[in-house]
Amino acid sequence: PPSLIRVGAGGAAGGGFIDDTPRWPDFAHRVAPQLRAEGWRIVMDESFRHQVAAADGEWRAEVEDKGGWWFSLELGVEVEGRQAPLLPILLSVLNRLTPGAPLESLAAAGLVYGRLPDGRPVALPFERVRRLMEVLVEAFGERAAGAGDRIDLSLAQAVGLEAVAEAVKLRWVGGERLRALARRLAGEGIGDGPPPPAGFRADLRPYQRRGFAWLQFLADEGLGGVLADDMGLGKTVQTLAHILAEKEAGRL
Repeated sequence: PPSLIRVGAGGAAGGGFIDDTPRWPDFAHRVAPQLRAEGWRIVMDESFRHQVAAADGEWRAEVEDKGGWWFSLELGVEVEGRQAPLLPILLSVLNRLTPGAPLESLAAAGLVYGRLPDGRPVALPFERVRRLMEVLVEAFGERAAGAGDRIDLSLAQAVGLEAVAEAVKLRWVGGERLRALARRLAGEGIGDGPPPPAGFRADLRPYQRRGFAWLQFLADEGLGGVLADDMGLGKTVQTLAHILAEKEAGRL
């Protein structure tokens, strides 16, 4: 077999030709180093547009509080010492997803290849971006495909991002109110909440106190929600305690 592969704008000469364009980034990033280790000499011309950039720096999520229950999110990743918007890269990957296919179909040897704004491919670890792509697909579905560098999130949509931030190792910039609300919505910090109002003439059981605390949290934050205890567990008495608390607070 030949010992030289020359790669240019038109493909590879001397060692065979890969005619599946989406596979070129994987060849340049993963296969070529393996071939070099086996003694092949590979020359990539400057015209070869699939040389892969390395996302080897910090990943961040910058949140702007837009007031009410809306937030603006920008995802960023450091690529070769420069910050690049991560959201368009993820969307360039999702745009290749066949309807009904799992996200895993986008990966090659644990990597996915997106496109930087300048058109260069960039390699991202699949297990790290999978959680982010799941949130984007769940929150926006087809609408995500039209997003730019930033995307608007409702509180309900943003809660999913807070839930995966630690696993993805995102550095958060801003969004303190969002993160505090997300933690409370996930059940942290609500606890048994305030005691029932002074005028309430009944005793709440511990699980009913937690339901009452949940209703008070929703009211305090201006949110809507559903109290969905099983039949017979006291939804009525929790609701009555909540209504009386709202009256005593002057909100009803």
